[in-house]
Amino acid sequence: MNKTFLAVFLALLVCQSLSKMGMTWAVTVSPVESNNWVGKIECDSGNCNPYTGDTDCATSLPILCILHHKVIRRPFYDFARNCVGCASTDNSYYNGWIGGVFATTKLVKGSAIINRAAGDSLCRAELGTSAVMAEFHDGFWISYMNDSPAKIKVNWNWSSSVPGAWGAWGYFNSIKTSSRMWTWVNDQPTGNCGSL
Repeated sequence: MNKTFLAVFLALLVCQSLSKMGMTWAVTVSPVESNNWVGKIECDSGNCNPYTGDTDCATSLPILCILHHKVIRRPFYDFARNCVGCASTDNSYYNGWIGGVFATTKLVKGSAIINRAAGDSLCRAELGTSAVMAEFHDGFWISYMNDSPAKIKVNWNWSSSVPGAWGAWGYFNSIKTSSRMWTWVNDQPTGNCGSL
């Protein structure tokens, strides 16, 4: 009886630890001169899951942070502009601008990110007071923002932009392009290691 109880208890513990997952993003476009030295980090197809998480929370990964969010005016960067059946037909929704710099922390277990505030605190402790943990909707866009690149560079207006999702562009600061990074999602209660 005791052995059976112990076996069931251990099985439940294993299942519980395996079931807690958090969302991670990855670099999909590295900064290059033709894109004004900005790059893209996103919830990449097949590896990222904002609904139930994609990486065990016992895993140690860097936290994706943003420095100076919504401060820097958007430069021109190129992306595929045709997207049938997408949230925006010109694909801008998936290619928003963070207005700042992507940076990462040292390795952190996902279970240490008990909520978004904890993620922000870990970012600030390593990267300074302007740092926040990156969130699924941190990229901002304006419809057809790449149709007239010169105009968008001069007339980018934060008050005309709206949050996009699934990916964002920004400047990079010491980003390891091979690493996945903990990223928060603010509207999916089972997509993070911590609670909303």
